[in-house]
Amino acid sequence: MLNSLRISQFRAFKDLKIDRLGRINLVVGRNNLGKTTLLEAVYLYASDNTLDTLNRVLKRRQEYFIEKGGEVISYDNLFCRNTEQLAPIEIGEIQGKNQLVIRRMWRFADVVEAEERLQVRYSEHLPDDPEIDATEVLTAKRGQNNFESMSIDSGRYSRRLRQKQDGLSSSLFLPFSGFQDDSVDPAELWDRVAVTNKDSDVLSALKIIEPGLERIIMVANRPQRQAMAKLPEQLQHIPLRSLGDGMNRLFELALGLVSVPEGKIFLVDEIDAGLHFTTLVDVWRLVFQAAEALNIQVFATTHSWDCIEAFQQAAVEHLAEGCLIRLEKGEEGIRAEVFSEEDLTIITRKSIEVR
Repeated sequence: MLNSLRISQFRAFKDLKIDRLGRINLVVGRNNLGKTTLLEAVYLYASDNTLDTLNRVLKRRQEYFIEKGGEVISYDNLFCRNTEQLAPIEIGEIQGKNQLVIRRMWRFADVVEAEERLQVRYSEHLPDDPEIDATEVLTAKRGQNNFESMSIDSGRYSRRLRQKQDGLSSSLFLPFSGFQDDSVDPAELWDRVAVTNKDSDVLSALKIIEPGLERIIMVANRPQRQAMAKLPEQLQHIPLRSLGDGMNRLFELALGLVSVPEGKIFLVDEIDAGLHFTTLVDVWRLVFQAAEALNIQVFATTHSWDCIEAFQQAAVEHLAEGCLIRLEKGEEGIRAEVFSEEDLTIITRKSIEVR
């Protein structure tokens, strides 16, 4: 579990520091301050295949252009432009040793005459010799444990493991528009949780909105399988989506919670999307209970005051620590202010604006 967070030179974050994190973290702030960017940074840090995850993030944001050969992903906006040169991106705990570092570099090969072989090297500067064939690449390195390289022009990806990776190895991201926008198939997640009997937990969560719900199944419906719901008054299963955006959002939220491996991270952009304000306290209770029981950490964003109030009410009812993180612009760039559960009680009681 992350206890603190530092994001340096990533998009709009020149040097963002969050001194303290809880098990459940709700990120708020005005538009264009980087709430989703913060989630993406944690997502990259917690990923086992950083550059592959990075490509999915960029495609979801439509940061690519079309050439004759197909889609070409653009990496230009990844690096903070508030410095004279593109400094490397660094993500990790403030005092941690397992920092993730992403750089734009040049890859080329030197001839080792004594051994009659080519030695691949990486440099932040283009080789002086014009006869050397150099390729611009992205590299990702976490501590001393792994090294990843990807050609910027072709997007070809390779990975070298130097030893077993320490720290976080996987995470799950639920975008505002749903799992499939992050190339995650809910049907595959459903199959996994059904094997471990956690599908009953998902069904219980959906009863927050539809108490009479009896069953959820996945059926073939080209090009992909579809979630179907059984209600008491219905003779046959009906598409879950026909029950509204709130039901589908709650289904993916609950499915994600029970799918994240123990000790890992679940990230949710606009957690209350499609959900009526009257359901939010129960939804947050679900998140707190699941995070504590399954030993996972949650990061979520919202624009809603109702969501903040519901978060505070659920936080005081559970042992799992909840933190509210507000992003705001300061003289040195975007900064973060952290509010504890005690702070939240005062904020919501006095209706102090923190969004």
